[in-house]
Amino acid sequence: MLKSRLNQGRSHRHHHGSSRRMRLPRLRLRSRRRSSRGRRRWTMVAGLVLVAVLAGAGLYGYTLYQSVGGLKDKAEDATSQLTAYVKAATSGDADKIKDTASSASATAHEIQDELASPLWVCAQFIPVVGSDVHSVRVLGDVLVDVADNALVPLAKDSGALSLSTLMSNSEVNVSALRDLLSAIEMVAPIISRSAKSVGELPQPRIKQLTGVLEPLRVSLRDLDSALDQMSPLYPHLPTMVGADGQTKTYMVLAQNNAEVHATGGFVGWVGYLVMTDGHIELRDFQSVTKVLGKDHEPAGATQEEIALFDGPIDAHVGDHNMTPDFVRAGQMYHGSNMRANQENVDGVLAVDPVFLQYMLELVGPIDTSFGVKVDGTNAASVVLNQCLFWWSPATCDDFYEEVSNTAFHKVLDELGSVDTVEFLSTLGKGAQEGRCMLWVQDINIEEAVQKAGFAGELSHNQKAPVTGVYFNDRSTSKAAYYLSAEAQVGQPSTNEDGSKSYHVQLSIKNNMNRGLIAGGLPGYLKVGRDDNRSVADLYEDAFLIAPEGGSLEIVSSTRLNSTVPATSEITWNEASYQGLQTFKCGLRVDADEIVVISYNVTTSPEAKEPLHVRITPLVPEEIAYW
Repeated sequence: MLKSRLNQGRSHRHHHGSSRRMRLPRLRLRSRRRSSRGRRRWTMVAGLVLVAVLAGAGLYGYTLYQSVGGLKDKAEDATSQLTAYVKAATSGDADKIKDTASSASATAHEIQDELASPLWVCAQFIPVVGSDVHSVRVLGDVLVDVADNALVPLAKDSGALSLSTLMSNSEVNVSALRDLLSAIEMVAPIISRSAKSVGELPQPRIKQLTGVLEPLRVSLRDLDSALDQMSPLYPHLPTMVGADGQTKTYMVLAQNNAEVHATGGFVGWVGYLVMTDGHIELRDFQSVTKVLGKDHEPAGATQEEIALFDGPIDAHVGDHNMTPDFVRAGQMYHGSNMRANQENVDGVLAVDPVFLQYMLELVGPIDTSFGVKVDGTNAASVVLNQCLFWWSPATCDDFYEEVSNTAFHKVLDELGSVDTVEFLSTLGKGAQEGRCMLWVQDINIEEAVQKAGFAGELSHNQKAPVTGVYFNDRSTSKAAYYLSAEAQVGQPSTNEDGSKSYHVQLSIKNNMNRGLIAGGLPGYLKVGRDDNRSVADLYEDAFLIAPEGGSLEIVSSTRLNSTVPATSEITWNEASYQGLQTFKCGLRVDADEIVVISYNVTTSPEAKEPLHVRITPLVPEEIAYW
């Protein structure tokens, strides 16, 4: 019985253990179900959080997008207000100046305040567009800087930036000039740092911002450039206009690009500007031979200049500018005037019809007694070329004389109505292209003229290398109107001594169409040489001049589109001018013909800037309408 009970107990335990083992799977199943439900709950929560985040991000992005659009509108308003300010300053409208200054300041501060909001503070940490946010914040700071530190202070002296206050009826208000120079001295550093800040910003990734940054970048750059280029001259301007009872006399040379000379063109007409305490008297332009005499004693050219540029540079009054160095040309014209008229001039100013056209674009057209209106779109082409097809040579000369006198009077009378910034920009453009050059007898002022870029001197700066391409016409015609020259400069290679070598390809073209020859050319356009290939076969003395401390090597010369063989090969002769390696050749270029000259230029090891090519100022294609 005892055994039976023991067996019964074992059986029971076995059964119980078996029963417990049977329940275990059910326990595990229940645990899995709970885990699955938990995961689903967490997935739902995570999904809801993600949706909330995305919704929040979308709302944030939409809000930021709307803010960008609002800022774009405000920035455009600020730019418009800046433009209106400049126009008001030009016209001398004191109330308008103060209103636009106040509006510009208010708009700038609105932009800056919005950019200080949490919306924009957080935006700078967003990948990709973070740099754009930085750019916008810089933009806001720049607008406030310009408005508060330049526009508003100047508005208190509303006439300081106005050309209408500065000049009227051919008279410079010396007191207003000094006020203007003081105003520029205050404004220039602000514009300079603003232009630098905006100029260094990267191109925006947000498309809307491009329309905000780019116009401001361009406006500040142009204004900074206009103010900076003239800055060396500012301290000398009162003296130059005869302040404090002084009298300053400037000889004015009218260069004719159709008879090309190294600095621009044959000097056919000469006038004088006489300034006494700001009052300007313009003595009418007359023929150069009438003013300086047809034959006279030598003008003072050096033996080196006579050997390189030939005798006319010294003996002919229209040819002293056959040197590419206008400082030397100015000195020779000063000497010729002294000998012919026993009059000491303080300076020599040279302009060409292209620059005259630039100025007429600012002051408006002139009417002539010949029934032709000359303006900022046609002055150069009408004076240099079109009139030759209308009238006799003598009539054309009379027309040129009248245009020179009338246009200069127009500029002097109307300059007060011109936008100050546009005027400074036009002067800078004329200097950069070599169409407005000035030599001054006073050494200190001449140094400032050179720093400002108006001297037209031959460069001897090793750090800023310049190689020159210059022409002197030998065609005895006015057909050089059709001459063009373009230089393509390749990427430099660095030499062992640190100098750099550039390959230059120069294309020289006679743009006269051969069909024009078939129709018959007026007398002034026919090349008057016995050895010409056609009546349009230009004959030019061409010069290639190496940079200071560098050298030049000619590789090849090729003719393109040439129907008749040249009477002679292109032969270059090596020489030197002012210590610079120089090559000269007699170059023939017939109608529609192109001469391609390939050469290598090596700079000084001291060069810090890229190679610049300076070319005799010719009539540009967009003005010539060949």
